[in-house]
Formats: sequence, structure tokens, C-alpha cells
Amino acid sequence: MSRYKFDPNTGKLLAYNEKTGEWRPDRSRKNANRVVAPSVMSDIREFIAHAGDKPVLIGSRSKLAAYERSNNIRQCGDYRKGEVIARRKKKVSKEFEHAKAIGGDTSVTWSDFR
Repeated sequence: MSRYKFDPNTGKLLAYNEKTGEWRPDRSRKNANRVVAPSVMSDIREFIAHAGDKPVLIGSRSKLAAYERSNNIRQCGDYRKGEVIARRKKKVSKEFEHAKAIGGDTSVTWSDFR
């Protein structure tokens, strides 16, 4: 298993070479010269959410996460790449098979739904 450390003098990520026992600049990772530093995100501003039964004042990220879980909603950034289109393809395929089974119009294809 590789070990890494940040060299503050050069601003580079160093990898430990177990054969030689030396710390060398890591060339295996993209952006190895990028300065790695902690970042601080400020809390969100208060707002009123209207997705549930009644309006709710949301004043922190933890309250927002709890509100989203309780109302079964997700933000667009929470989806993985391709997840939405895969779900849509599955639904259309299921409807297409059902139409074919009951003798409906099967002249449409997946490209008609893009």
C-alpha cells in the first residue's frame, strides 16, 4: 500500500518508495503539483422550504438533510452520473414491454423518448 505526504516546502505530494526508502514526488496522480489545503464552507442562509405539508424554516445543512430525507427528495448534485437516464430507460422499457404484451402500438422506439 502506498503512503503519501505533503511537502510544504515544494507544495507537492510525495510518495514513499518502499524499494529505496525515499520520499519522491508522486507522478501517478493527476494534479500532483496542486496545493492541497483544507477548505471551510460557510453554513447556508436561512430559507423557507415548501415541499412538505407545511412551510419549514431551514437554517443549517443538517436541518436541510433531515428535511430532504423526511420528504423523500434529493438535490440534483446528489445523483450519480447516468442514474436519472438509467431509471428513465428502465421505465420506458417496462412500459414498452407492457404495451407489446397487451397488443398496443410498438412502432415507437427508445430514440422517440430522447
